[in-house]
Amino acid sequence: MVSTVIGAVPAAIPEPFLRAQSVPGKFFLMFFAIFFFALVFGLVLFLASLFKGKNGERVQGALFVGPAVVLLAIGLMYPAILTINQSLRGRSGEGGLTLSNYSAMFTQPELLLVLRNTALWVILVPILATSIGLIYAILIDRARGEAFAKALIFLPMAISMVGAGIIWKFVYQYKQTSRPQIGLLNAILKFFGFETQQFLINAPLNTFMLIIVMVWIQAGFAMTVLSAAIKAIPDEIIEAAKLDGVQASKMFRYITLQ
Repeated sequence: MVSTVIGAVPAAIPEPFLRAQSVPGKFFLMFFAIFFFALVFGLVLFLASLFKGKNGERVQGALFVGPAVVLLAIGLMYPAILTINQSLRGRSGEGGLTLSNYSAMFTQPELLLVLRNTALWVILVPILATSIGLIYAILIDRARGEAFAKALIFLPMAISMVGAGIIWKFVYQYKQTSRPQIGLLNAILKFFGFETQQFLINAPLNTFMLIIVMVWIQAGFAMTVLSAAIKAIPDEIIEAAKLDGVQASKMFRYITLQ
């Protein structure tokens, strides 16, 4: 992906310039990026100040959105188009159009396993993280200690993926049943008389265990966004629904969700 994006940069900028190896070169590249960003931002503000009125507001909106659209086009859309084009040209990426890559993808067991795991991640992580965040936001809304409760579930968002990996390594750590356990889950299993499990090796269990880690990280963000949306509901609507005798389930469906 990086090489594809670099290949999309105009030839006027030499490729070694984008790959500074020395410390002074890296600092120069950093300051150049900051200067270029400030230059573009200043140019956008200057051009936006020239347009007034209703039509001017549309032009201003286009000017502010324009740089983001250009970056998305260069960093996402153009590499995606190149990837699709190469996927239709066989394993070597050359020659005429063919569906051999897609045929192999949907017929080889190893690739089907990859597709299955990817589908599980794409489907389960957003649904579970959003659902847990929504339920948690509703339960603690206007409750005593709401700020502290929100901080607890948001904490995983404040740590890096490396930190989360270290934490969950000690949760999933495997030792033979006869040995002392340092993994939390296996210690619980051993305490209740069950055999210890290799949660990160045994398939398909390992996929779901890793999904739990990602949900644990993302649920705090979903809770924050959804909690802000819940608090934006006017109190008059909630009070009117209570006076009309609306049940909690209907209030959740017709007021909170909508």
